[in-house]
Amino acid sequence: MKICLVNMNIAWKNKEENLLSMGKHIQKAKSIDSKIDTIVFPELSCIGYVLDETADKYSEKMDGNCVQGIQKMAKKYNVNIISGFLEKSDNGKPYNAVFATNKKGGMAGKYRKNHLYSESDEIKLYSAGEDLALFDLDGWKCGLAICFDIRYPRLFEALADNGAEVIFIPANWTKGENKFEMLRVYAQARAGENQIYCATVDRVGQDPYFEYTGSWMLSDPIGNDVSLKHDGIYHIGEIKKERIEEIRKRLPLKPSFKNKYFVN
Repeated sequence: MKICLVNMNIAWKNKEENLLSMGKHIQKAKSIDSKIDTIVFPELSCIGYVLDETADKYSEKMDGNCVQGIQKMAKKYNVNIISGFLEKSDNGKPYNAVFATNKKGGMAGKYRKNHLYSESDEIKLYSAGEDLALFDLDGWKCGLAICFDIRYPRLFEALADNGAEVIFIPANWTKGENKFEMLRVYAQARAGENQIYCATVDRVGQDPYFEYTGSWMLSDPIGNDVSLKHDGIYHIGEIKKERIEEIRKRLPLKPSFKNKYFVN
């Protein structure tokens, strides 16, 4: 599978502009490499990071404009798309969600962020998800996580234990001390711990609340970034199942696994 991570600059509270931007990014990425199979956009790429009382107003159901618009683009350009949006809930507090659309425009998988960002009002304004997502995409077992989730290894362990070979992690990773490298290191760690691929991408630019790092990582099962940078914001790399098999054969981790530790 050939993957393109896109450091998109998301328009705050403007679905129409973001859908147009995503379409242009897809065209540009495919012009760089026509063999791209999957394009990954940042967290909340449909609407931006809405951290005020209007969050529910900008949320939508799965049959809303954002989801349908992206499904049409996937079919039009024959590419899988990973994209974030605000999903409406029944309690007035939306979910920070991400979904995967396959090349035919069909829904492949969806996930609601389990770990809400405790350094912002997201933890007050949004509902936390509870379930994990595992789905097939072009013959790969795929999982989803969102931004702050990357700090919680057991989520990735659970997906890998259930067969995930690649986990996509869209992010709105805010600027701060060592934050650019931190996102990359976490992706390398989650990939190396589970001997899988991890693909994460942050947005660029800023909104009324934060500036963003524009970080990214397409980590192979031993922590190598297998992406190449194009035109500043497109990071294209290929993932290979035989690489997973090679690393797991070279370094079997399961025989040494302990489920619980005891401290004296």
